[in-house]
Amino acid sequence: MQTSSQVIIQLGAIAHNLACIKALAPKSAIMAIVKANAYGHGLVPATQALTQADGFAVTHLEEALTLRQAGIKQRLLLLGATLLDTNTIVQCSQHSIDIVIHELSLLQTLCRITLSQPITIWLKQDSGMHRLGLNQEDFCCALQQIQHCSAIKAVIAMTHLSSADESDTTHTLK
Repeated sequence: MQTSSQVIIQLGAIAHNLACIKALAPKSAIMAIVKANAYGHGLVPATQALTQADGFAVTHLEEALTLRQAGIKQRLLLLGATLLDTNTIVQCSQHSIDIVIHELSLLQTLCRITLSQPITIWLKQDSGMHRLGLNQEDFCCALQQIQHCSAIKAVIAMTHLSSADESDTTHTLK
């Protein structure tokens, strides 16, 4: 059986949606998640439609480098920190790509490297989703280690809220 389904991507609609979000939250910075070929929308075309975004997050270094080669100047965040090795970290430094640190071993790898340009890290705490992120004790330990790491320019704390869509907001507020 053959289907006649097709997807039609309207880049103007993507840009319009971002403008609506920015109007609703005018003091907020917006990072568009464009991993996995912008969820099938086309990495470079979707990113070019989202020029008003403050930054873009991708999973793989190749995606970030593709965006830099396409002339994207906004902040780039490499979410796929499990793939961090010395070469990846050096390339992130050379191309001003931020990285996510979600386990202590990744931080230790970073701190063993001497970089010509220190990088910004996003330190991820597990707040209940239990997929990626440091527990509270390791998060505090990481904050202490970061103070002695010359490869780090800045630290941004992040999490992935596990129950933000639930009506009982107790866990989210905590």
